[in-house]
Amino acid sequence: SVVSVLALGGLALGAVAFSRPTWAVSARQVAYTQAGTWAYSAKASGDVYQNGTVRTGEPIFTAVAPVAEVSFDYRLASPVPARVNGSARLVMVVSNTNCWFRTFPLTRALAFSGPSSGLSGRVVVGSVQRLLARIQGETGQSTTTGSYTLAVRAQVDARGTLEGAGAFSARFDPALPFTVSSGELQVSYGQVGAPSTLAQLLHPSEQGSVVVPEKKPTKLSVLFLHPSVASARAVAVWSVAAALVALGVLALLLRKAAQADETAQIEARYGALLVGAERPPGLGGGETLRLGDIRDLVRVAERTGHMIVHCAADGGRDYFVREDATTYLYTARSGPGWDGGRAGPAGVAAAADGSAPVTSQSAGPAEDAVQARANGAAPGRGTSGEVL
Repeated sequence: SVVSVLALGGLALGAVAFSRPTWAVSARQVAYTQAGTWAYSAKASGDVYQNGTVRTGEPIFTAVAPVAEVSFDYRLASPVPARVNGSARLVMVVSNTNCWFRTFPLTRALAFSGPSSGLSGRVVVGSVQRLLARIQGETGQSTTTGSYTLAVRAQVDARGTLEGAGAFSARFDPALPFTVSSGELQVSYGQVGAPSTLAQLLHPSEQGSVVVPEKKPTKLSVLFLHPSVASARAVAVWSVAAALVALGVLALLLRKAAQADETAQIEARYGALLVGAERPPGLGGGETLRLGDIRDLVRVAERTGHMIVHCAADGGRDYFVREDATTYLYTARSGPGWDGGRAGPAGVAAAADGSAPVTSQSAGPAEDAVQARANGAAPGRGTSGEVL
């Protein structure tokens, strides 16, 4: 029973486990952030600026500070280790409200390796003022206050790999805009389409992510357990293998048992009904009903409620049940090959006194005899057994 349950359970688990994939592919996003910090400064003459230095956030008066130094620090951050390289440069874009613009390089494209890089360039404010004056003369338009913008842009092209997430390629193009007016450059923020605060303008950032296929082991739901499909397959295979081994062992044991002595088989099968004793005198004489099958004697014992007494006999062992004056006797012969008493030397009991053996049918002479005694009649000779 245990082996059968083990085998059936293993087969059922294997049927489910081998019908499911062991792995499931899902998409996982690995995020990264590109960020930077703008700063500018200028040396100024006179008493307009504290210590003669223009600092980040202050307006630049071109009359006293004609040249400004602009810097941009780039960095890429990710929750996983990143290998980054690329190139970056600074450009200056002068434009007006009617979509006219001119681009001037401030630095050449510089290669970098690592998650951070720094850029710096020089803006000659006087040159910008002279450029706008020439445009005014050539187009006949006046440089109205606030109509022109000067923007320093950082153009960063980054590429690399994120650990466990594969390759990525990203572009980062933040700008530091100034409004150009007569003799002044003023940082532009708080306007439509611009950062609302100076801090947001000076610290731009941009989010990105890399979509990575991720393999995860699939699981089963078995009662309150959630094993992986791979584990369930292994358990199923080992269960079936163990059941096959156990069946092989049982087959060997059954084969060995089938070749055992008949008395040993009777002891193994009906030991709970047997009582050993010395051989009583006169056993086999008088009103003795010899039976040809031990199972007939077992039915007699169960019907009458008596134990089966056994004792040594010539060449075997006698088993008997006494009911009043009648003795129901079965003789087992020593030697292998017992088939339950149906045929052969082990299934036909010879009389202890040398008389011919008598074989009972499935109805059983014992049952006829017991029924006859229950009706008050003596057992006769008209049955398949013989009363001696």
